[in-house]
Amino acid sequence: MENTILSLQLGKNALNLLPCMYLRDVQNKTIFTSLLILMVTDALVTGFLMFLWLTGWPLSLGLEMVALRFLYFQNETYRCVSLLVTMLAFGEEWSRARFRKCADSGAAEQAFSLQCNLLSLTCWLIAISNVYPVASTISVLPNTCNDWNYRCLFTFLSDFETSNKLLPCIGGVLSITLLYGTLQKTDPAVPGLKLSIRRKPSSFMISVLSGTFAALFFWILPPFLAVSSWSALALEVCYSILRTQNPDSLSTVNINEGYNQPATTMEKHYT
Repeated sequence: MENTILSLQLGKNALNLLPCMYLRDVQNKTIFTSLLILMVTDALVTGFLMFLWLTGWPLSLGLEMVALRFLYFQNETYRCVSLLVTMLAFGEEWSRARFRKCADSGAAEQAFSLQCNLLSLTCWLIAISNVYPVASTISVLPNTCNDWNYRCLFTFLSDFETSNKLLPCIGGVLSITLLYGTLQKTDPAVPGLKLSIRRKPSSFMISVLSGTFAALFFWILPPFLAVSSWSALALEVCYSILRTQNPDSLSTVNINEGYNQPATTMEKHYT
C-alpha cells in the first residue's frame, strides 16, 4: 500500500509543477498564498515519505500506516481549504472592485494585500485544526478492501469523509472581514467601473468554463487530487470576471496628469 500512496504523492507533485510558469499571472492574493502553501505541503510530505521508504526507518505503526495517515490528512485538509478559500477569494475580488472607486485606495492596497495573505493562512490553520484530531487516531487499517490499489484508496477517502457544518459559516465570516473594509464612502469623482463581461465575452466564457471544469473535477476526484495548482489557476481565471476593465494596480497613479499643468519658465538675469 505504501508504494501506491508514494506513487500518488509523486504524481501529485508532478501535476503541481506543470503550471508554475503562470504563477506570476495570479492576481488574487488569497489564491496565490494558498497555492504556495499547497505546493510546499505536497513537496514536504512526499519528501518525508520518500526518506522513510528509502532509509527503511523503523516506525512503530509501520510505513503503510504513516503514509495512510498523511494521505487522509492531506485529503481532508484540502477538502476544508477548498471551501474556505473559494469564499475568501470571492470576497477579495469583490472588495478590490470597490477599492478602485475609493478615494484613498492607494494607501489601503498594501494593508489589504497583507490582510488577504493572513486570512488565507488562517484558512489553512482552521482546516488543519479540524482534520488533525481525526487523522491522528488512525492506527488500524480499515477493512475497506484486501488489495490497496488506487481504487481502494479512493473508496477509503470517500467513505471516511470529515464534515463540519461550521466551515461555511467560518468562510462567510472571513469574507465579511474583507468586505467590511470597503464599505466606505466612495469618491464621486471616480466613475463607476463596469465589469468586463460585455467588452470581452470570450474572456467571460473562459472564466465560466474554468469554474465549471474545476467543480467537475472536484466532484469526480478526491480532494487530494482535485485540489492542485491546476484547480487554483482555474479558480483564478473564474474570478477574473469580477475584475474591472482597468487592469492597473490599485495604487497606480495616472502619471499623465502631471503634464496637463502649464509649464513655468525661469528667467536668468546676468549682472
